[in-house]
Amino acid sequence: MNPLDVGGGAGRNRELWVETCRAMADDRGLAIVLVSFSRLAHALSPSSETIDVERLGWVCAGLNLAGGVRRSALMLNTLQPVSLTQLDQLRQLQAPHVLGGIEHGLAAVADAMRWSRWLRRRAVAPRDPDTARESVRVDVPPGAWPEWRVLQLLAAAGIPVVPFRHARSARAAVAAARELGYPVVVKVSSADVLHKSRVGGVVLDVRNDDEVVAAVDRVLSGARQAGSALGDGILISSYLPGGTGLLLGMVADPRWGDLLMLGDGGVDAEALARTTIRLLPVGADDVAGMLADLGYAQAGCPGGRPGRPDLGAAIDVVLAFADLAAAAGNSIRSLEINPLRVSGNDVHALDGVVVWHGGDGDRS
Repeated sequence: MNPLDVGGGAGRNRELWVETCRAMADDRGLAIVLVSFSRLAHALSPSSETIDVERLGWVCAGLNLAGGVRRSALMLNTLQPVSLTQLDQLRQLQAPHVLGGIEHGLAAVADAMRWSRWLRRRAVAPRDPDTARESVRVDVPPGAWPEWRVLQLLAAAGIPVVPFRHARSARAAVAAARELGYPVVVKVSSADVLHKSRVGGVVLDVRNDDEVVAAVDRVLSGARQAGSALGDGILISSYLPGGTGLLLGMVADPRWGDLLMLGDGGVDAEALARTTIRLLPVGADDVAGMLADLGYAQAGCPGGRPGRPDLGAAIDVVLAFADLAAAAGNSIRSLEINPLRVSGNDVHALDGVVVWHGGDGDRS
């Protein structure tokens, strides 16, 4: 529908505002009614904290007559602050939501419509639990787990993980590295250092015994400086360079529900800020759509990003991850794999974080 512009003398016609807003809010063929304003304040005093009660009052009256406030919004043309005084005045008018700026407002509307579509689809066709992988049952103490325990949890859920060993001394770390075969990765293993690269707790491409000893000293020193209790030793894993790194995460949000996130992984994940989200549970089509959101097209499809992963292998792992989150139920707060390395049909979780309800876990 084209927008209805109201200007000139018509802008002060109460009946026009009330009846137009009532008619649009009463039309069930419209998903949402957006009423656009340049500013909340009166045009004659734009810097005032007093809103244009007259026109806004007419709008709210029309929307409330049709009971359409919950699917309506006031949209400001530009992003601008809304003071507490103005919010209080809007509440007195029983105003709908206020969206700050056309770009932000329309993006919010699009996200809300997308979310509603997910909810409807989930209600109509929930995932059949009989087709899910075998549930993983674990005894879960509160708080965060060290990485070696997280990798064990992921492996038990059918998620391929990088070969690793847990060591409690430099000598044991050298033995573990020899067993795995060089080159290896040396990491601090501590439940209170979940994002190890931020504190110098990771050394990559370690190629001999002497380098292992030096790497152990380095990661432990970095963790100490970050305030870690260092009660859990060292993790040694095979070094698997190359491939595509993905970030796979799940967060249990009290308002929105269990959310699955997929994005670009590795140490640059936050800087790139390229992620896509779905509401759990998900199916293979949902996961394929998430990969498409990130620019990874199916084999043979044009427009995909270079170095695309094998989508079939990646989808299987994401579904196993989602099943693990479902099996954990309400006991899990957050679960993360970063990175999930995908190289052809070879997929491995290289690092993992889990935080269970009942403990904060250091997210720094």
